[in-house]
Amino acid sequence: MDGVEFAGLKNVLVAAASVPRGEYVALLLIIGLVWLYNAMEFHVVGDALKAWRGDVVHLIYSPKSKIAAELLPQCQTLNKRYCVTPWLASPHVQTLFLHFFGRSPRVDYQRQLYITPDGGTIALDWVHPSSVIDNGNGGDTRHSAASDETPTVVIVPGLTSDSSNHYVKHMVRGLSDKGWRVLVINHRGLGGVSITSDHFYNAGWTEDLRKLIPFVHQKYPKSPLLAIGASLGANILVKYLGEEGPKSLIGGAVAICCPWDLVVCDRFITRKWVQALYNKALATGLCQYAQLHQAVLSRMMDWSLLSGSKTVRDFDNHCTRHVGRYETVDTYYRKCGSAQFLESVAVPLLCVSAEDDPICTKEALPYDECRVNPSIILAVTKHGGHLGYFEGLGGNSVWYVRALTEFSKALLSSSLLHQPNEVQDIEPSRTNMVPGIDQGPFLALGDDCRVAAGAEDSNAILEGQAETSELRQETSVDPLLGPHLIKDKSGQLTSGHLAEDGNYVMVGDDFGGPLYKHVEDTLEGRDSLGHEKSKEDKHRSGGQTTVKLQIRSFSELMALQSVLSQLLQQVRQQSGLEEVRQGAGTSTVGLPGKAPFDPAPVNRLSRLSYAASSKEDKEGSPSKVSLHNYSKKLAAREKVGSVSSQPQNVKKDLASHIASQNRRTFWLLTYIALITTFPFLGSALMVRTRGKIVQVLSRHLGKYKT
Repeated sequence: MDGVEFAGLKNVLVAAASVPRGEYVALLLIIGLVWLYNAMEFHVVGDALKAWRGDVVHLIYSPKSKIAAELLPQCQTLNKRYCVTPWLASPHVQTLFLHFFGRSPRVDYQRQLYITPDGGTIALDWVHPSSVIDNGNGGDTRHSAASDETPTVVIVPGLTSDSSNHYVKHMVRGLSDKGWRVLVINHRGLGGVSITSDHFYNAGWTEDLRKLIPFVHQKYPKSPLLAIGASLGANILVKYLGEEGPKSLIGGAVAICCPWDLVVCDRFITRKWVQALYNKALATGLCQYAQLHQAVLSRMMDWSLLSGSKTVRDFDNHCTRHVGRYETVDTYYRKCGSAQFLESVAVPLLCVSAEDDPICTKEALPYDECRVNPSIILAVTKHGGHLGYFEGLGGNSVWYVRALTEFSKALLSSSLLHQPNEVQDIEPSRTNMVPGIDQGPFLALGDDCRVAAGAEDSNAILEGQAETSELRQETSVDPLLGPHLIKDKSGQLTSGHLAEDGNYVMVGDDFGGPLYKHVEDTLEGRDSLGHEKSKEDKHRSGGQTTVKLQIRSFSELMALQSVLSQLLQQVRQQSGLEEVRQGAGTSTVGLPGKAPFDPAPVNRLSRLSYAASSKEDKEGSPSKVSLHNYSKKLAAREKVGSVSSQPQNVKKDLASHIASQNRRTFWLLTYIALITTFPFLGSALMVRTRGKIVQVLSRHLGKYKT
């Protein structure tokens, strides 16, 4: 039986060997073409079966939409089929062709630089209808000089794009041919302009639009104002329209290939190997953008991690979320997705997207949101790629340029153009979103161990409107830096103190972390967290202070150690100085050239030397004062009959004092290293020792307080 099977296998191999090699090559070629056809999502066969008539454009809008009822009948492009250029019948081929070739027309810009209130520089490229533009047929198209009532169209480019990109020039040319004034807003750091502030654009950065739209409206107050966003620029534009609501100065808008939900798009772009190539290409463009501004960006983040970013998510993790002050990358994606702002859009808005978009997936399309809002029309095509939409045999024109020009023309000639509220001098406010799990007020510790602002404070920080607490006054203290290092308003670290008497104590701030307040406000009738003590509690304690500590986070524990150490030094300092004055009679402990209670900044060793111990004064042992003052105090004690000590013991006593003061600090730092290196071990130790830590801190604070 085995011999029969072996003979059959031998016959198969002999028959396979007799087949010509050319047939094998042809078979492999066919298999490769089929795989490539499916992988690149070609649809040539389907288009040929439809006789290249194209596919119907699906229009989604509210049944109560007056905009759809009045404007759509005038938009022939949206009511007809979209037919792709036959030799570009693939979303990937269309997207790549747009990037490398594009066949964009020639456009001449007039540049204007706009300086933002925070010092940023934005390049504004204007195209006025009075200019002469080559029509591509050997002749020139001339427009009459623009009037004050000439419509103005603002274009917001996409990620790492500016006015020089092909799709931007296609839109500029199509709009300027209608006789309209066109403005391209180049994002910060793009268009050949350097980054001149600590902010740059991201998917949710609407601050520049909030400044530029009123600027354009003020420059041309009689001109109808329209806006067009592409890709990431569309996300910024839609988010801005939702934040402004009916206060927007924009009369109408168009969003092309908007990502809508950044979380979904982030998951989609890593799903297949083809999307991974786009992810790598986009990350390369972002790294090149960062390379141009290395001098600025390297001050705000770890440049070694940023330059090594392989994906868009890596770049956003190492760069975007730090500059934008977001806690995590997913927090940045969730807060900046524009789909959640569609409900508040009050401006006529046309949205164009393709189902085969290789970057902005159709899974993120907000069908339901567009059906609810009567101001929005969503046009979804079956093909088109990402900003491709080439049409015609030569692929010289772009379909969505015709669609947006027809929609804009119909809107301008109708009564549906949005009119802003009469109150124009009030700064528009953001839409207050419902607090979520990623919007809580907490401090974010980044990869570079920097403390970022909390979610609720980040917007105010970006606007430069963060309120200053009355406890901070002229300076603010960073909890992780300790009370000896203080940040002034410029953010520079200096050594000094807050209170006039040099005393510190911790109270809670808006983030749940520590602030510093005068010790008198706390020691008299208040615990360490600033709560009032009742008379009954005082009576039960028998004149002693009962300290109640509530450690809610590890950052508070680190800050508490620093504060308690300084508080103990100050209490010892005051008690020691009083008893030294009583015992020595004429001797006063102080620093050379300084008053005993001079609040001038001193270093840590000077503060330790500055504090004298009353108990050791009574027992005759040398106080732990500086070596400079010890000889004076020793001479004074010898005159009054005190027991003299050997000067050589001063260094030992001083070292002993420093060691005892910093013993708890050493173990606390050890604990910090454990919890940051091994989170699970640190969490277990925290649960195990939390009660003991509170007892120890309460006992020591109460002892020195009494």
